Amino acid sequence: MLPDWITRLRRAPRRAPCPTCGRLGRRKRLLHRRVRTLAYRRVAWLEVTYAEYRARCGCRKYFRTWPWDVPPKADYDAAVLV
Repeated sequence: MLPDWITRLRRAPRRAPCPTCGRLGRRKRLLHRRVRTLAYRRVAWLEVTYAEYRARCGCRKYFRTWPWDVPPKADYDAAVLV
């Protein structure tokens, strides 16, 4: 059996736009998660680094960035779910 294959995704810039109005918010903390993905004859993981931001507008207090191809709060990425 081959060793685990790990791909790293980082979606945590220092500033990110608010999803509602687009005004830049500042990063408060970094968060990490491991999500299972597809690979041929081996175990594959996505190591996702994302961030939580404090909004500088009145729309919301906090928001998070997340890669589009990985559903939030999921154990597997979109390639496995299809």
